[in-house]
Amino acid sequence: MKFHSHEKNITRGIGLGIFLLLTTYLLAFVIFGRPTGLILVLFIVELLFITVLLIIFFRQGQQGRALVVPLAAGILLSLVTVMIAIFMGTTLIHAPLPPPDSPAWSSGSPVIAMAVSTDEISTSSPEARELLIGGLTVASRNNQFAAAIPYYDQALAIDPDFTEAWMAKGVALHNLGSYAEAVGCLDRALAIDPANAAAWSLRGIILDSWNRPDEAAACYRKAGDLDSRYQPI
Repeated sequence: MKFHSHEKNITRGIGLGIFLLLTTYLLAFVIFGRPTGLILVLFIVELLFITVLLIIFFRQGQQGRALVVPLAAGILLSLVTVMIAIFMGTTLIHAPLPPPDSPAWSSGSPVIAMAVSTDEISTSSPEARELLIGGLTVASRNNQFAAAIPYYDQALAIDPDFTEAWMAKGVALHNLGSYAEAVGCLDRALAIDPANAAAWSLRGIILDSWNRPDEAAACYRKAGDLDSRYQPI
């Protein structure tokens, strides 16, 4: 019984290792586009963990068929975990910017938020992409908008045509009360992507906060012309 229990522990450990390995690898691609930094180290450690357990397993003369169930369970659980993470990220973190008549904009709060869908990020640079996501994450923690700006600046240093980074920086500057600089960031975003309805809508929101309602209304109209979700009230 003891030997049988030891064998089960090893096979379960291999299944757990496969689960962790696949989950780490897949989430790294979903979030950052590729494994980077600490994720690579974690990936290597997990690979070594599985290798050691496999060596022990086969040195004990065990049959490979004993690994079928734990391997299948590890793969299945990994896929389910990644799907749940993608769903939660899409619904809670990476939702598209709401139109101007949404409660998010009409709540009266001077603070606005920005989120982007990971599959719509325009940059081809994984580093810039990672920095944008890092900045948005920092900004979401207790409204640390000033701390988020260096992330956006670094992303823009890598890719000056990174539309979402300009938009995110504009949102952060707006929330810090720097309206002129915020509008300047949205102007840069629109120079890169003039058909970006979300950017036009954000520009209007910033101009509203800056007490320039006529210019804001023109931005809302432009956003509405580009995307019916952004029709002005």
